[in-house]
Amino acid sequence: RHPAYKRHPATGWILPKDDFPFSALEDAMSYNPSDTDIFVMTYPKCGTTWVQYMLYLLLHDLEPFCTGHKLGDFVPFIEKCGTDNLPDAAPRAIKTHMSFDIFPWSAKPRYICVARNPKDCCVSLYHHVRGFARYYHYEDGEFDDFFEDFMEGQVDCGDYFDHLSSLWNHRDRPNVLFITYEDLSEDTPSVARRIVEHVRPLLPDSWKTDIATLVSRSSFSAMRAEDPSKWSSSRPEGMPAFIRRGVVGDWKNYFTAEQSRRMDEKFEKRLSGTGAENLWSDLSF
Repeated sequence: RHPAYKRHPATGWILPKDDFPFSALEDAMSYNPSDTDIFVMTYPKCGTTWVQYMLYLLLHDLEPFCTGHKLGDFVPFIEKCGTDNLPDAAPRAIKTHMSFDIFPWSAKPRYICVARNPKDCCVSLYHHVRGFARYYHYEDGEFDDFFEDFMEGQVDCGDYFDHLSSLWNHRDRPNVLFITYEDLSEDTPSVARRIVEHVRPLLPDSWKTDIATLVSRSSFSAMRAEDPSKWSSSRPEGMPAFIRRGVVGDWKNYFTAEQSRRMDEKFEKRLSGTGAENLWSDLSF
């Protein structure tokens, strides 16, 4: 049993089978960024919505948006909606799960690349796929089956390690900020400050950048307390919430010792010698 995916014929990029037209992906890949664009670039379920909302707050005087709107109205998912729906205002924040492999780096915009350890990412993506039955038709799918798909790179956006390597290899570009979900969770004020400093050159002096307010209003508890429709489209009753747990180490509730060993082995094989092997120190079972 596998989630329902499709593969873009020219690039091999993997998308949910339904409601993700290839035309929007192709439009996104050909987009020429401006010097006032800010991209949140992540593999799925690596802290995208959290950083996306931080950017929304920074661009809107730290004021939450009203029920009836979705975060994607303000920080659009470019390869799902295409470029015609990008906001006219500048600066503007844009969400993407593309890597630099299919969306080439440009010197113009700012990028915030967020990575998450592969084990927690796998578990979170499993719940995401189960929850969005209209896209994946996997509401009764088992974790063990999904784990195999993840290990083979047969899930959203393809192989996790290819994606991570693409982002990691651009980390030293002056317009790229590379952060991890774990660092953001452990010391939110410090990482939030790095985000603010990274985008500050695009913000008028009058815009509010108070770190304490930014952290408080984008906290997990604050986002969980909001109407769920703000963060995602509807999910079937009984499915995991889009803002689910957000904890580091939840993978230990799902992985077997053998699954953990296999993931460790692939992690070492793919990342050894790159420096990225040191991103996460505690992935032991």
